[in-house]
Amino acid sequence: MLDGPVIAEWLPVSVAALVVLLIAAGVAGWVDAVVGGGGLIQLPALVIAVPKDVATPFILGTNKLSSFFGTLSASGVYLRKIRVQLVLLIPLVVGAYAGSTAGAALSRFVPREVLTPIVLVAVIAVALYTLLKPKMGLQHEPRHDRAAAVAWRAGAIGLAVGFYDGILGPGTGSFFVILIVGVLGYGFLQASVNAKIANLTTNLAALAVYGVLVKLAWDTVVQFTS
Repeated sequence: MLDGPVIAEWLPVSVAALVVLLIAAGVAGWVDAVVGGGGLIQLPALVIAVPKDVATPFILGTNKLSSFFGTLSASGVYLRKIRVQLVLLIPLVVGAYAGSTAGAALSRFVPREVLTPIVLVAVIAVALYTLLKPKMGLQHEPRHDRAAAVAWRAGAIGLAVGFYDGILGPGTGSFFVILIVGVLGYGFLQASVNAKIANLTTNLAALAVYGVLVKLAWDTVVQFTS
């Protein structure tokens, strides 16, 4: 945790830590809007700045809340410029919501000390794939003509990435884009607009679960301290 005076009991971080978190959130929001994956910046900042006695759901829930508003803004911009195909979007969103709900429910069992190593692996994986596929998404060339083929693949992508986003989260936007491009053959822009909406859905699902977990944790604290 960064040194400095504690602002208040309800905000147990120093002024320096708060400044770092604000800067990290701003940079993460910009990255999310451009390519996705802002959580790769914001979550490590939260892990470093927030006291070690703060439970994992609090950390992940804070990250999700900030990510939600950034993704909401970016989604609006993309939707005004690019059309979406419901045959892809609907199963993608349904799968994403289900996966994120399940992942978020299991997130309380993830120790804080494993968050940073997993984030590091995610950063390396995204960087390597991008370097090895420099022409990824330059052309919009859908690989499947049948609606059923697109739908079940989109649903599987939503379920897998949604689960990852619920239980951890960093790089979710990038993973959505990479899989939509790699599996379905969509161009980068077409993949990005679908990825934004799916990521917005995973954030909503996870926030709903984190809200329940945080309330349970708070009630437990109150019970044992009263």
